[in-house]
Amino acid sequence: MTQTKVALTTCLALLAGSAWGEGLPPIKSGNWDMTVTVAGQPGSSVQKVCRTQPTYNPGQSLERMESAGMTCSKKEISTQGAVVTLDYLCKLKDTDITSHSDTTFTGDTAFHSEVHTRYSSKAGASVSDVAVVLEAKWTGPCTEGEPSE
Repeated sequence: MTQTKVALTTCLALLAGSAWGEGLPPIKSGNWDMTVTVAGQPGSSVQKVCRTQPTYNPGQSLERMESAGMTCSKKEISTQGAVVTLDYLCKLKDTDITSHSDTTFTGDTAFHSEVHTRYSSKAGASVSDVAVVLEAKWTGPCTEGEPSE
């Protein structure tokens, strides 16, 4: 998985629901527009997602990456008011992945997330940083028959 894909996976998983979502800010079920901007990349990516789970889950991306062979020695989540912070330290083959994200909620209909991820490869002694910004907003109820997550 490329570094940009890992960072995008981290951001796009922010609207999914699971056990990590307990006690975290609720979000409205329905259609969400998510705009993802990767620093140093031209333009933005916009995804429209129909969410049926009204739970914010910053941990689902880690669950997916761990099932793909990544191991994590640190997974910390904290909530202070409308801000949720996630920090993790993981390893995928010979690459250490350190990430920090802050997500600020505006009620249950919008949030802004900034994710900073560092990749350090011992084999090639290379280090790279990826910064991703996710702007998400609820746009209304899902349409009947529309695919959902």
